[in-house]
Parts: sequence; structure tokens; C-alpha cells
Amino acid sequence: MNDVLAHYETNSKVYCINGMPLGSQVTDSEAIDTNLLSRNASHDWATWADRWRKAIWDPATHGFEILDLRNQLRRNRGGNDMTHMLRLQFNGRIDTRDIQWSYTISKNDGVCLTPRCSYVTHQTSSEGTNLKTYIPAFDHHLALANKSPRYPDTTEIDPVLGRKFATF
Repeated sequence: MNDVLAHYETNSKVYCINGMPLGSQVTDSEAIDTNLLSRNASHDWATWADRWRKAIWDPATHGFEILDLRNQLRRNRGGNDMTHMLRLQFNGRIDTRDIQWSYTISKNDGVCLTPRCSYVTHQTSSEGTNLKTYIPAFDHHLALANKSPRYPDTTEIDPVLGRKFATF
């Protein structure tokens, strides 16, 4: 994680480094170690202080933006559930910083480096806030991850992969 953070530290378009894949069926190409997507992994990720300072936590600062169609289309590149989850968060129906961070990333046209195979495993605790029980979908085989992953040559999201992910 530290190596990839150092690799992208000066690239302000990259907002976070995910430690786990977001839907392994998005790509099954063994030739791809990492991809750029429009959303952070809710369980395991890292970022830099300068990007974290841009996070939007107060719904009053952008209330009308949630309803604007252009903003919804941009935001939903990170998944069709983004607008719905953001509304739930701002109405107090869910409690997660993840969706607000994903909103910040989309608002700033940022990307997240996402591995094809996970570098982290799922941990649960009955005392946790959001995940209290074991979820098999988050149990990853860490041995599959490339110890020296290759990174994309560009900071643009592959359009085919981006569309697949947005509808995943």
C-alpha cells in the first residue's frame, strides 16, 4: 500500500487506493493487476491528506447538487446506487462516511486505483458499526494478489470497464 501511495502521491486526480476489488466479475483478465474506477472500496482504502481535506461532509453545502441530473450522471459512474445512498445518508437513514467520500471523488472527477485481486481480508466484530457478521463475498484469497502490481499508464477510466462497473 505504501508503494502505491508513493507512486500516485503527486497525481491529484487519483483520490484513493483501494485494497480490495469492487466486484471481481467486472474484469476477469489475468493481465490486469489494477484498474481505475470512480468509487472507493468501502472497507479498505487509503488516501492523502490533501485529497481528504476536500471531503464534503455537510449536506447543506451541496443540497441541490444531489437532484441535478448532470451531477447524478457523473456521480453514478461510481455505481447506480450512488445517488440513492447519498440521499439516504443526508436524510439520516444510513450512517456512513463512505458514500460522502465517493461523492467527493465524483464531484472532483477523481479516480480510485482498484486491484483485480484483494490485498486485504475481511474482518468482522460484533462491536463494529456497520459490519458485525461474516460476509463470504468479502473473504478474499490474498495469495492471488500480485506482489508487484502493474499500474495503468493513464489516469483515465477505461470506458468499457467504467460502464460495466457503473451497472454492477
